[in-house]
Amino acid sequence: MDAIPAFKDKGLSLLLAESMILNLPPKLRYKVQYMLLHFVIAAALKEHEQKKYFDYMVNMELNDLASTGIPHPSGRGTIRVVILGTAFDLPGRDKFFWLRGI
Repeated sequence: MDAIPAFKDKGLSLLLAESMILNLPPKLRYKVQYMLLHFVIAAALKEHEQKKYFDYMVNMELNDLASTGIPHPSGRGTIRVVILGTAFDLPGRDKFFWLRGI
């Protein structure tokens, strides 16, 4: 998760929550078609306003990936997913920890 300026407007920032598939080789994992975007919200929202989006994403998307996994394309077994969270700067890290309740 990290905030980025929107449309070259320094007064409006967007908070992106995205996932990368780290099992892919580096030349593929950072390409847009292999990244998963979970939500985009206004970074100006207070932490308690952002938390409902974060909680929804965790409860509706990430928990199932981590606990249940997804069926393997061959039909033989399940792929379990490990979820790691990070931010690119100290304010983002602090917000991430606040959202997690740490």
